[in-house]
Amino acid sequence: MTLHIVLLQCFSGLVYLWTQNWQKRLVGSSCHETIIARQGWRKQKLAPAVKIQRRIKSDLNPMFGKAALATVEEGEPNLAEMQKTLNFMQDHPGFDPWAQPLAAMDVVLPYKLFPKSPKTSSGQLIKAYPSSMSSRWTTFTQNFTNSIKNALAMAHIAGYNSFPDYDLNPYPPPSLIQRTTNFFSYPYRLFLASSTNPTAWVSGIRKHALESYARGQIAVARKDREELAQWTAEEYKGDLERVLKKNASGGVGGGNTYIWNLHREVSPCKVLSIRAVEGHFGKNPPTIGNRLVIQALVKFETEESLEMYSPSGKPLHAPSTSSPSSSPPLFTSSLTLSSPPSPSSSSTKTNSNSKSNKRTPAPRSPLTTYLLLEKRMFMNSNWVVRERVWAKPGAEVKA
Repeated sequence: MTLHIVLLQCFSGLVYLWTQNWQKRLVGSSCHETIIARQGWRKQKLAPAVKIQRRIKSDLNPMFGKAALATVEEGEPNLAEMQKTLNFMQDHPGFDPWAQPLAAMDVVLPYKLFPKSPKTSSGQLIKAYPSSMSSRWTTFTQNFTNSIKNALAMAHIAGYNSFPDYDLNPYPPPSLIQRTTNFFSYPYRLFLASSTNPTAWVSGIRKHALESYARGQIAVARKDREELAQWTAEEYKGDLERVLKKNASGGVGGGNTYIWNLHREVSPCKVLSIRAVEGHFGKNPPTIGNRLVIQALVKFETEESLEMYSPSGKPLHAPSTSSPSSSPPLFTSSLTLSSPPSPSSSSTKTNSNSKSNKRTPAPRSPLTTYLLLEKRMFMNSNWVVRERVWAKPGAEVKA
């Protein structure tokens, strides 16, 4: 093991211990609740604001003294807002405060420091980014910060044992040798958020991300708004709903049939940026899952095709000139071909080419897409695609 790997593991271990220490202080419950629990105030009436300020000032670390005093001084307006929220929840039993829309986190695309000058479709060169030393330094610091935040998010998710389809505490427990290996490799694996290894911690996230992306495209091809709502959210959902509205019955092409196919992955999808925060702040822990909200920016390199047929079954797309592949596509919106089962298949609207069973394969097109996905671990829902991210003009994504 080289020296830089050892130093990296030591640094990541210190970062993890530091984050775990402050998470216990700052996450899960407010500073006031922590102090009240520590000093046994739960069975007593709250003291006046001045007395609370003195007790908090003496109990808290001096580093947070001013922040705590400022928080207490603003306590009355905050309590009033909380009371309004509680009254609203009582008047509206179906209101779920943890299901409200969340803002996108600070996920970023990492860029290469020395990219090649790309060309447009007409052959003209585009100015590469970054092209100056200052922009390269900015890009370097952004990439480095992203890698550190990825490691912190991985540590946060690992603390809740919340990686999909991956159990950090398996039963029965592994052998002593395996447990020792896992212990010493833990700091190193925090920095493997972009790994495509099938045994990586993020392997489950990658699998769910590919399925969510494909299910959203299938819902558009089948013109199924209910299924679309299960796999998309926020801005991305609005974009696809506009496509559905444009192709709705009665409009131009509303009676056409669309068959979307994802034939293969040119390269495995990869997590470029990942963030995790606690999004459930209830007094009691959630009944399912945990308190985390995870957002991941994923790169997809796929080979896809789109077939279009008129109401009479006439193909409206150019036929493929290459020989048809014997292997079925990974995902398809056709109801006549085998595709992975969908949870909403029973309610899916039939949109296959019913007038003619003859299929005309469409040419395959390579496509690179960057999508932001989200999962609220305290809700029984799918990973949803919430936004499409575009690279800067002239930049080359580091992946």
